Amino acid sequence: MTTTDALQQLCATYDSAVPAEDSRGDMGLDRIRNVVSSLTDGRCGVYAPSSGCVTLQGKALSIGQSALHMLKWRTSDEVETVTRRTQRDRISIYVPLRGMFRARHEGFSFEVKPGQFLMASRSGELSRSWDCDADILNVIFGSASVNAYLQRRCGSADFTALKVAPVVVEALDEHATFFRLLNTTIADKTASISKLDGEVSTDFERVLIDLAIGASTLSAPSARKAASLPAFMHRAMHLIDVSYMYPLTIVEIIKYAGTSRRSLYNGFAKHLGTAPLRYLVERRLEAAHRLLSNPIPGTTITQVAHDVGYSSHSHFSRDYRRSFAQSPRETLQIAGRNAGAPA
Repeated sequence: MTTTDALQQLCATYDSAVPAEDSRGDMGLDRIRNVVSSLTDGRCGVYAPSSGCVTLQGKALSIGQSALHMLKWRTSDEVETVTRRTQRDRISIYVPLRGMFRARHEGFSFEVKPGQFLMASRSGELSRSWDCDADILNVIFGSASVNAYLQRRCGSADFTALKVAPVVVEALDEHATFFRLLNTTIADKTASISKLDGEVSTDFERVLIDLAIGASTLSAPSARKAASLPAFMHRAMHLIDVSYMYPLTIVEIIKYAGTSRRSLYNGFAKHLGTAPLRYLVERRLEAAHRLLSNPIPGTTITQVAHDVGYSSHSHFSRDYRRSFAQSPRETLQIAGRNAGAPA
């Protein structure tokens, strides 16, 4: 299953489950807040300009003791939700099907686009914001279900022993089995007659938890799996890979990786032959090269530099030339000529 296939399947099932005629545009912001608060036992608040237009349509489903919230947001202004995660919210998965959202947890920022999902597994405040229409699927596995699964499979409900990442952003197609099963679950639960009841529902929930835990233990892409990197390296690289566009510092990377400065630098030198901040620069430049090589109308070098995390145009141009032996402007000009060439 490709990312496009996974997205198309989920979107089709989602649209069938939450059709346009279910729109609750007359709810008003206060009522939307009450609905979201009710879904999350009062642990999630909604913030938006009082003068803005925000509408919500959605559906809440359950599988075993776990919850699926299918929400369609329509907004002309920025909307932010802030969830106060507790030990009861053991694993939460947020999937943007249309529109993207920005997330922040424990001081770290992430950008999650269609084709990706964010998974959180640590207590604390998690904020998500978006300023466009967004269809977002939320899957919440509570501690009771996860602990029962762990006790049954491992003989212990010690969640910390799994070394699960606090927050992880992954591609849908890296976890195709999970999303196929999730798609099947939503389709069944929104049908006129559901077959997923009783023990069958609990069994489905156990399989989904098993696959979710596999996704949240920071299993990196296949090339990195083969390298058998230490866990702290996976964590550091993951943070950089998904947050390179933000002003990351070495202190933040060390904190997220859960290691010492010396171990981090030694690990990057030993396994990757580079330094952590150099790895960050490389990710930014790779992203910039993709944007300049496949520009959309109106692309500017200043905007690209900003989008990949550079605050200085001159520093960006200098680093780019060193890496690609041409200036950003030359890359953009070549892309323009190629786009205009006859097929």
